[in-house]
Amino acid sequence: KMGEAIKNAMKIGGVTQTDLAKKLNAKTQSVIAGRLNHPNMSINNALEMLNELGYEITIQPKKAGRRPEGQIVITMEDKE
Repeated sequence: KMGEAIKNAMKIGGVTQTDLAKKLNAKTQSVIAGRLNHPNMSINNALEMLNELGYEITIQPKKAGRRPEGQIVITMEDKE
C-alpha cells in the first residue's frame, strides 16, 4: 500500500522513477522500482522518497469519516 501511495504522489507531481532516482542519487531507475514494489518497504525508504516528492507522514488517532482531498490513509486493514 505504501508503494501505491508513493506512486500516486509521483503521478500527481509528474515525477518519473528516473527523476526520483536522480534526486535520491540512486544508480538506476530500477532501484526505485524495486523499492516501490517491495511488499514491506522500510519506513526510511518511504520517508526518503516522500520527502523528495514534498510529502510527509503524519501519525494520528484513527477516525471515521471523509478525509481532506489529497490525503492518503494507510491502515492495517489495507494490508494485502
